[in-house]
Amino acid sequence: MQCKVNKFLASQADLNHFFWLFLRNFVNLRRSKNVHRQKMSDIFIITAVFTVSFLLTGLFISGILRFSFRNRIFDTHDDRKLHRGDVPRLGGLSFVPAIVIAISFVYALTGILGNIFPALSTARVFFESHIPGASLLPLSVTICAMGLLYLTGMADDLSGLRYQTKFMAQLAAGILIAAGGFRIETLSGVFNVYTLSPLASYALTIFIVVFVTNAINLIDGIDGLASGLSAIAMALYAIIFISCGDLTGAILATAALGTLIPFFCYNSFGSIASHRKIFMGDTGSLTTGLLLSFLAIRLCGYEGQFSSSADIIVAAFSPLAIPCLDVVRVFFHRITRGRSPFLPDRIHIHHKLMLIGLSSKATMVLLLCMSVAVAAANILLSTTISIPAIIAIDISLWIALNLLLTHRIRTLQHSGAIPNDYD
Repeated sequence: MQCKVNKFLASQADLNHFFWLFLRNFVNLRRSKNVHRQKMSDIFIITAVFTVSFLLTGLFISGILRFSFRNRIFDTHDDRKLHRGDVPRLGGLSFVPAIVIAISFVYALTGILGNIFPALSTARVFFESHIPGASLLPLSVTICAMGLLYLTGMADDLSGLRYQTKFMAQLAAGILIAAGGFRIETLSGVFNVYTLSPLASYALTIFIVVFVTNAINLIDGIDGLASGLSAIAMALYAIIFISCGDLTGAILATAALGTLIPFFCYNSFGSIASHRKIFMGDTGSLTTGLLLSFLAIRLCGYEGQFSSSADIIVAAFSPLAIPCLDVVRVFFHRITRGRSPFLPDRIHIHHKLMLIGLSSKATMVLLLCMSVAVAAANILLSTTISIPAIIAIDISLWIALNLLLTHRIRTLQHSGAIPNDYD
Protein backbone atom coordinates (compact mmCIF):
# COMPACT_ATOMS: atom_id res chain seq x y z
CA MET A 1 0.00 0.00 0.00
CA GLN A 2 2.79 2.39 0.96
CA CYS A 3 4.55 1.57 -2.30
CA LYS A 4 1.41 2.54 -4.31
CA VAL A 5 1.13 5.80 -2.40
CA ASN A 6 4.78 6.61 -3.14
CA LYS A 7 4.29 5.85 -6.82
CA PHE A 8 1.19 8.02 -6.89
CA LEU A 9 3.01 10.93 -5.21
CA ALA A 10 5.95 10.51 -7.57
CA SER A 11 3.63 10.60 -10.56
CA GLN A 12 1.92 13.72 -9.17
CA ALA A 13 5.31 15.40 -8.69
CA ASP A 14 6.25 14.56 -12.26
CA LEU A 15 2.93 15.92 -13.46
CA ASN A 16 3.38 19.15 -11.49
CA HIS A 17 6.92 19.51 -12.81
CA PHE A 18 5.68 18.97 -16.37
CA PHE A 19 2.87 21.49 -15.86
CA TRP A 20 5.17 24.22 -14.53
CA LEU A 21 7.72 23.50 -17.26
CA PHE A 22 4.99 23.80 -19.86
CA LEU A 23 3.70 27.01 -18.30
CA ARG A 24 7.18 28.56 -18.19
CA ASN A 25 7.87 27.63 -21.82
CA PHE A 26 4.47 29.00 -22.81
CA VAL A 27 5.16 32.32 -21.07
CA ASN A 28 8.63 32.50 -22.62
CA LEU A 29 7.15 31.75 -26.02
CA ARG A 30 4.58 34.51 -25.61
CA ARG A 31 7.28 36.87 -24.44
CA SER A 32 9.53 36.04 -27.39
CA LYS A 33 6.59 36.57 -29.73
CA ASN A 34 5.92 39.97 -28.17
CA VAL A 35 9.60 40.88 -28.49
CA HIS A 36 9.59 39.73 -32.11
CA ARG A 37 6.41 41.70 -32.77
CA GLN A 38 7.96 44.80 -31.19
CA LYS A 39 11.08 44.45 -33.32
CA MET A 40 8.98 44.04 -36.46
CA SER A 41 6.96 47.15 -35.62
CA ASP A 42 10.16 49.10 -34.95
CA ILE A 43 11.55 48.02 -38.33
CA PHE A 44 8.27 49.04 -39.98
CA ILE A 45 8.30 52.50 -38.38
CA ILE A 46 11.93 53.24 -39.20
CA THR A 47 11.66 51.94 -42.77
CA ALA A 48 8.41 53.80 -43.38
CA VAL A 49 9.73 57.10 -42.01
CA PHE A 50 12.89 56.83 -44.12
CA THR A 51 10.96 55.92 -47.28
CA VAL A 52 8.38 58.69 -46.94
CA SER A 53 11.05 61.28 -46.14
CA PHE A 54 13.15 60.11 -49.09
CA LEU A 55 10.25 60.30 -51.55
CA LEU A 56 8.97 63.63 -50.26
CA THR A 57 12.39 65.26 -50.47
CA GLY A 58 12.81 64.16 -54.08
CA LEU A 59 9.35 65.50 -54.87
CA PHE A 60 9.95 68.79 -53.06
CA ILE A 61 13.34 69.39 -54.68
CA SER A 62 11.84 68.91 -58.15
CA GLY A 63 9.25 71.56 -57.33
CA ILE A 64 11.85 73.89 -55.81
CA LEU A 65 13.99 73.61 -58.97
CA ARG A 66 11.04 74.61 -61.17
CA PHE A 67 10.14 77.48 -58.82
CA SER A 68 13.73 78.75 -58.66
CA PHE A 69 14.23 78.80 -62.43
CA ARG A 70 10.83 80.37 -62.99
CA ASN A 71 11.65 83.18 -60.54
CA ARG A 72 15.41 83.37 -61.26
CA ILE A 73 16.46 82.60 -57.66
CA PHE A 74 20.06 81.40 -57.94
CA ASP A 75 23.22 81.26 -55.87
CA THR A 76 25.44 84.31 -56.23
CA HIS A 77 28.68 84.19 -58.21
CA ASP A 78 31.97 85.33 -56.66
CA ASP A 79 35.64 84.35 -56.51
CA ARG A 80 35.03 81.70 -53.82
CA LYS A 81 32.36 79.81 -55.78
CA LEU A 82 33.39 76.84 -57.89
CA HIS A 83 30.29 76.43 -60.05
CA ARG A 84 29.74 78.06 -63.40
CA GLY A 85 26.13 78.66 -64.35
CA ASP A 86 22.87 79.27 -62.59
CA VAL A 87 22.28 76.95 -59.62
CA PRO A 88 19.32 77.36 -57.20
CA ARG A 89 20.22 77.47 -53.52
CA LEU A 90 16.85 76.66 -51.95
CA GLY A 91 17.31 72.88 -51.61
CA GLY A 92 17.22 73.15 -47.82
CA LEU A 93 13.60 74.29 -47.98
CA SER A 94 12.65 70.63 -48.46
CA PHE A 95 14.34 69.32 -45.30
CA VAL A 96 12.11 70.31 -42.37
CA PRO A 97 8.75 69.79 -44.18
CA ALA A 98 9.86 66.34 -45.36
CA ILE A 99 10.94 65.30 -41.85
CA VAL A 100 7.82 66.60 -40.11
CA ILE A 101 5.39 65.24 -42.73
CA ALA A 102 7.12 61.83 -42.84
CA ILE A 103 6.90 61.34 -39.07
CA SER A 104 3.31 62.63 -38.94
CA PHE A 105 2.25 60.45 -41.88
CA VAL A 106 3.72 57.29 -40.38
CA TYR A 107 2.04 58.10 -37.05
CA ALA A 108 -1.31 58.41 -38.81
CA LEU A 109 -0.63 55.27 -40.88
CA THR A 110 0.17 53.14 -37.83
CA GLY A 111 -2.98 54.42 -36.16
CA ILE A 112 -5.10 53.32 -39.10
CA LEU A 113 -3.36 50.05 -39.92
CA GLY A 114 -2.94 49.13 -36.25
CA ASN A 115 -6.68 48.51 -36.07
CA ILE A 116 -6.48 46.21 -39.09
CA PHE A 117 -3.15 44.40 -38.62
CA PRO A 118 -2.40 43.40 -34.99
CA ALA A 119 1.34 43.22 -35.76
CA LEU A 120 1.34 47.00 -36.16
CA SER A 121 -0.57 47.72 -32.96
CA THR A 122 2.68 48.06 -31.00
CA ALA A 123 3.80 50.75 -33.44
CA ARG A 124 0.62 52.68 -32.74
CA VAL A 125 1.09 52.23 -29.00
CA PHE A 126 4.65 53.54 -29.30
CA PHE A 127 3.57 56.74 -31.02
CA GLU A 128 0.68 57.29 -28.64
CA SER A 129 2.95 56.82 -25.62
CA HIS A 130 5.38 59.46 -26.92
CA ILE A 131 2.90 62.22 -27.68
CA PRO A 132 1.17 63.20 -24.42
CA GLY A 133 2.54 64.30 -21.08
CA ALA A 134 6.01 65.51 -20.22
CA SER A 135 7.55 64.37 -23.52
CA LEU A 136 5.58 67.08 -25.36
CA LEU A 137 7.78 69.92 -24.01
CA PRO A 138 11.17 68.75 -25.37
CA LEU A 139 9.56 67.72 -28.65
CA SER A 140 7.89 71.13 -28.97
CA VAL A 141 10.98 73.20 -28.23
CA THR A 142 13.07 71.12 -30.64
CA ILE A 143 10.56 71.76 -33.43
CA CYS A 144 10.51 75.44 -32.48
CA ALA A 145 14.32 75.60 -32.62
CA MET A 146 14.36 73.93 -36.03
CA GLY A 147 11.61 76.28 -37.21
CA LEU A 148 13.56 79.31 -36.03
CA LEU A 149 16.69 78.35 -37.96
CA TYR A 150 14.57 77.23 -40.92
CA LEU A 151 13.06 80.70 -41.22
CA THR A 152 16.44 82.34 -40.59
CA GLY A 153 18.08 80.30 -43.33
CA MET A 154 15.21 80.98 -45.70
CA ALA A 155 15.52 84.73 -45.14
CA ASP A 156 19.27 84.54 -45.77
CA ASP A 157 18.87 82.48 -48.94
CA LEU A 158 16.19 84.76 -50.35
CA SER A 159 17.42 88.23 -49.38
CA GLY A 160 20.61 87.87 -47.30
CA LEU A 161 21.22 88.39 -43.59
CA ARG A 162 24.18 89.68 -41.61
CA TYR A 163 26.18 86.98 -39.83
CA GLN A 164 25.36 88.65 -36.49
CA THR A 165 21.66 88.01 -37.10
CA LYS A 166 22.28 84.36 -37.94
CA PHE A 167 24.47 83.95 -34.88
CA MET A 168 21.74 85.36 -32.60
CA ALA A 169 19.22 82.95 -34.16
CA GLN A 170 21.57 80.02 -33.46
CA LEU A 171 22.01 81.23 -29.89
CA ALA A 172 18.24 81.40 -29.42
CA ALA A 173 17.87 77.88 -30.84
CA GLY A 174 20.47 76.58 -28.40
CA ILE A 175 18.64 78.21 -25.49
CA LEU A 176 15.37 76.63 -26.61
CA ILE A 177 16.88 73.13 -26.73
CA ALA A 178 18.57 73.53 -23.34
CA ALA A 179 15.39 74.92 -21.78
CA GLY A 180 13.43 72.00 -23.23
CA GLY A 181 15.35 69.52 -21.09
CA PHE A 182 18.01 68.29 -23.52
CA ARG A 183 21.28 69.18 -21.83
CA ILE A 184 24.69 67.65 -21.19
CA GLU A 185 24.62 67.25 -17.41
CA THR A 186 27.76 65.15 -16.91
CA LEU A 187 31.13 64.69 -18.59
CA SER A 188 31.61 61.26 -16.98
CA GLY A 189 35.11 62.03 -15.77
CA VAL A 190 36.42 63.69 -18.94
CA PHE A 191 39.16 66.10 -17.79
CA ASN A 192 38.27 64.90 -14.28
CA VAL A 193 34.83 66.56 -14.52
CA TYR A 194 31.72 64.62 -13.57
CA THR A 195 28.36 66.24 -12.76
CA LEU A 196 27.97 69.77 -14.16
CA SER A 197 26.24 72.59 -12.35
CA PRO A 198 22.95 73.77 -13.94
CA LEU A 199 24.64 76.94 -15.25
CA ALA A 200 27.56 74.99 -16.74
CA SER A 201 25.14 72.45 -18.23
CA TYR A 202 23.13 75.19 -19.96
CA ALA A 203 26.27 76.97 -21.19
CA LEU A 204 27.89 73.81 -22.59
CA THR A 205 24.69 72.70 -24.33
CA ILE A 206 24.15 76.11 -25.95
CA PHE A 207 27.80 76.23 -27.02
CA ILE A 208 27.57 72.78 -28.64
CA VAL A 209 24.41 73.72 -30.55
CA VAL A 210 25.95 76.94 -31.89
CA PHE A 211 29.33 75.33 -32.58
CA VAL A 212 28.05 72.27 -34.46
CA THR A 213 25.50 74.33 -36.41
CA ASN A 214 28.25 76.71 -37.55
CA ALA A 215 30.57 73.81 -38.37
CA ILE A 216 28.05 72.26 -40.76
CA ASN A 217 27.16 75.65 -42.20
CA LEU A 218 30.81 76.55 -42.91
CA ILE A 219 31.88 73.15 -44.29
CA ASP A 220 29.25 73.49 -47.03
CA GLY A 221 31.73 74.65 -49.64
CA ILE A 222 31.78 71.95 -52.34
CA ASP A 223 29.18 69.63 -53.80
CA GLY A 224 28.10 66.77 -51.55
CA LEU A 225 30.40 67.56 -48.63
CA ALA A 226 28.03 68.94 -45.97
CA SER A 227 25.18 66.58 -46.95
CA GLY A 228 27.54 63.58 -47.16
CA LEU A 229 29.16 64.22 -43.78
CA SER A 230 25.73 64.79 -42.23
CA ALA A 231 24.30 61.63 -43.80
CA ILE A 232 27.17 59.55 -42.37
CA ALA A 233 26.51 61.01 -38.93
CA MET A 234 22.75 60.45 -39.18
CA ALA A 235 23.24 56.81 -40.21
CA LEU A 236 25.55 56.16 -37.27
CA TYR A 237 23.20 57.94 -34.87
CA ALA A 238 20.27 55.83 -36.07
CA ILE A 239 22.22 52.62 -35.42
CA ILE A 240 23.27 53.75 -31.94
CA PHE A 241 19.77 54.90 -31.01
CA ILE A 242 18.37 51.55 -32.07
CA SER A 243 20.97 49.72 -29.96
CA CYS A 244 20.02 51.95 -27.00
CA GLY A 245 16.32 51.23 -27.50
CA ASP A 246 15.54 54.89 -28.27
CA LEU A 247 13.13 54.63 -31.17
CA THR A 248 12.37 58.37 -31.06
CA GLY A 249 16.01 59.27 -31.72
CA ALA A 250 16.24 56.59 -34.41
CA ILE A 251 13.15 57.99 -36.16
CA LEU A 252 14.54 61.54 -36.18
CA ALA A 253 17.91 60.33 -37.50
CA THR A 254 16.41 58.15 -40.25
CA ALA A 255 13.95 60.87 -41.27
CA ALA A 256 16.86 63.29 -41.66
CA LEU A 257 18.87 60.64 -43.51
CA GLY A 258 15.93 60.22 -45.88
CA THR A 259 16.12 63.93 -46.76
CA LEU A 260 19.90 64.05 -47.13
CA ILE A 261 20.35 61.15 -49.56
CA PRO A 262 18.18 62.49 -52.42
CA PHE A 263 19.59 65.98 -51.90
CA PHE A 264 23.13 64.53 -52.03
CA CYS A 265 22.32 62.97 -55.40
CA TYR A 266 20.92 66.21 -56.83
CA ASN A 267 23.78 68.26 -55.39
CA SER A 268 26.65 65.94 -56.36
CA PHE A 269 25.50 64.44 -59.65
CA GLY A 270 22.85 66.84 -60.96
CA SER A 271 23.66 68.62 -64.21
CA ILE A 272 23.66 72.43 -64.35
CA ALA A 273 22.84 72.32 -68.07
CA SER A 274 19.71 70.23 -67.51
CA HIS A 275 18.63 72.29 -64.48
CA ARG A 276 18.96 69.34 -62.08
CA LYS A 277 21.62 70.73 -59.72
CA ILE A 278 20.76 72.46 -56.44
CA PHE A 279 22.46 73.75 -53.28
CA MET A 280 21.09 73.36 -49.75
CA GLY A 281 21.73 76.99 -48.82
CA ASP A 282 21.71 78.24 -45.25
CA THR A 283 18.20 76.83 -44.77
CA GLY A 284 19.53 73.32 -45.16
CA SER A 285 22.89 73.70 -43.43
CA LEU A 286 21.50 75.49 -40.37
CA THR A 287 18.63 73.05 -39.77
CA THR A 288 20.84 70.02 -40.45
CA GLY A 289 23.51 71.32 -38.07
CA LEU A 290 20.91 71.97 -35.38
CA LEU A 291 19.44 68.47 -35.69
CA LEU A 292 22.91 66.90 -35.56
CA SER A 293 23.76 68.83 -32.38
CA PHE A 294 20.43 67.86 -30.83
CA LEU A 295 20.93 64.16 -31.58
CA ALA A 296 24.53 64.24 -30.29
CA ILE A 297 23.36 65.84 -27.03
CA ARG A 298 20.53 63.30 -26.75
CA LEU A 299 23.02 60.46 -27.21
CA CYS A 300 25.19 61.76 -24.38
CA GLY A 301 22.28 61.06 -22.03
CA TYR A 302 22.79 57.32 -22.61
CA GLU A 303 26.11 57.17 -20.76
CA GLY A 304 26.23 53.75 -19.11
CA GLN A 305 23.33 52.40 -21.22
CA PHE A 306 25.19 51.93 -24.51
CA SER A 307 25.27 48.21 -25.36
CA SER A 308 28.85 48.49 -26.66
CA SER A 309 31.95 48.90 -24.52
CA ALA A 310 32.75 52.06 -26.50
CA ASP A 311 32.22 55.46 -24.88
CA ILE A 312 28.88 57.02 -25.86
CA ILE A 313 30.29 60.57 -25.79
CA VAL A 314 32.95 59.57 -28.33
CA ALA A 315 30.30 57.85 -30.45
CA ALA A 316 28.14 60.99 -30.32
CA PHE A 317 30.74 63.49 -31.49
CA SER A 318 33.21 61.48 -33.60
CA PRO A 319 31.02 61.64 -36.75
CA LEU A 320 31.25 65.44 -36.47
CA ALA A 321 35.04 65.50 -36.07
CA ILE A 322 35.94 66.68 -39.59
CA PRO A 323 33.69 69.78 -39.71
CA CYS A 324 34.35 70.64 -36.05
CA LEU A 325 38.13 70.41 -36.33
CA ASP A 326 38.05 72.40 -39.56
CA VAL A 327 35.95 75.25 -38.11
CA VAL A 328 38.28 75.54 -35.09
CA ARG A 329 41.34 75.83 -37.36
CA VAL A 330 39.59 78.29 -39.70
CA PHE A 331 38.36 80.50 -36.84
CA PHE A 332 41.84 80.51 -35.26
CA HIS A 333 43.43 81.36 -38.62
CA ARG A 334 41.07 84.29 -39.23
CA ILE A 335 41.31 85.70 -35.70
CA THR A 336 45.12 85.58 -35.65
CA ARG A 337 45.13 87.61 -38.88
CA GLY A 338 42.75 90.23 -37.50
CA ARG A 339 39.73 89.16 -39.53
CA SER A 340 36.21 88.29 -38.41
CA PRO A 341 35.84 84.54 -37.83
CA PHE A 342 32.48 84.63 -39.62
CA LEU A 343 33.58 86.28 -42.88
CA PRO A 344 34.08 83.70 -45.68
CA ASP A 345 37.37 82.92 -47.41
CA ARG A 346 39.13 79.99 -49.12
CA ILE A 347 41.12 78.35 -46.32
CA HIS A 348 38.90 75.38 -45.43
CA ILE A 349 40.27 71.86 -45.69
CA HIS A 350 38.44 71.25 -48.99
CA HIS A 351 39.97 74.39 -50.49
CA LYS A 352 43.47 73.24 -49.51
CA LEU A 353 42.94 69.79 -51.01
CA MET A 354 41.73 71.29 -54.27
CA LEU A 355 44.70 73.67 -54.38
CA ILE A 356 47.11 70.72 -54.45
CA GLY A 357 45.32 69.29 -57.50
CA LEU A 358 42.33 67.21 -56.35
CA SER A 359 39.01 67.68 -58.12
CA SER A 360 35.96 68.71 -56.13
CA LYS A 361 34.47 65.21 -56.32
CA ALA A 362 37.75 63.55 -55.31
CA THR A 363 38.02 65.98 -52.39
CA MET A 364 34.47 65.21 -51.32
CA VAL A 365 34.98 61.44 -51.48
CA LEU A 366 38.29 61.69 -49.60
CA LEU A 367 36.79 63.75 -46.77
CA LEU A 368 33.78 61.42 -46.48
CA CYS A 369 36.11 58.43 -46.23
CA MET A 370 38.18 60.30 -43.65
CA SER A 371 35.04 60.99 -41.63
CA VAL A 372 34.09 57.30 -41.56
CA ALA A 373 37.66 56.31 -40.67
CA VAL A 374 37.96 58.89 -37.87
CA ALA A 375 34.60 57.92 -36.38
CA ALA A 376 35.39 54.20 -36.49
CA ALA A 377 38.90 54.66 -35.09
CA ASN A 378 37.74 56.93 -32.27
CA ILE A 379 34.95 54.57 -31.24
CA LEU A 380 37.35 51.61 -31.21
CA LEU A 381 40.01 53.58 -29.30
CA SER A 382 37.45 54.64 -26.68
CA THR A 383 37.35 51.03 -25.46
CA THR A 384 40.99 51.21 -24.41
CA ILE A 385 42.11 54.83 -23.91
CA SER A 386 40.62 57.96 -22.34
CA ILE A 387 38.65 60.66 -24.14
CA PRO A 388 41.34 63.36 -23.59
CA ALA A 389 43.87 61.05 -25.24
CA ILE A 390 41.55 60.55 -28.23
CA ILE A 391 41.04 64.32 -28.53
CA ALA A 392 44.82 64.87 -28.39
CA ILE A 393 45.38 62.27 -31.13
CA ASP A 394 42.70 63.78 -33.38
CA ILE A 395 44.00 67.33 -32.97
CA SER A 396 47.61 66.25 -33.54
CA LEU A 397 46.75 64.37 -36.72
CA TRP A 398 44.61 67.26 -37.96
CA ILE A 399 47.40 69.78 -37.37
CA ALA A 400 49.92 67.49 -39.08
CA LEU A 401 47.63 67.06 -42.10
CA ASN A 402 47.12 70.81 -42.46
CA LEU A 403 50.84 71.51 -42.09
CA LEU A 404 51.61 69.02 -44.84
CA LEU A 405 48.96 70.56 -47.11
CA THR A 406 50.22 74.08 -46.42
CA HIS A 407 53.79 73.01 -47.18
CA ARG A 408 52.66 71.46 -50.47
CA ILE A 409 50.70 74.61 -51.37
CA ARG A 410 53.74 76.83 -50.66
CA THR A 411 55.90 74.57 -52.83
CA LEU A 412 53.43 74.85 -55.72
CA GLN A 413 53.25 78.61 -55.26
CA HIS A 414 57.04 78.98 -55.40
CA SER A 415 57.15 76.90 -58.57
CA GLY A 416 54.44 79.05 -60.17
CA ALA A 417 52.02 76.14 -60.53
CA ILE A 418 49.33 77.98 -58.55
CA PRO A 419 48.80 81.71 -57.84
CA ASN A 420 50.18 83.31 -54.66
CA ASP A 421 46.78 84.40 -53.37
CA TYR A 422 46.47 81.70 -50.68
CA ASP A 423 46.89 83.20 -47.19
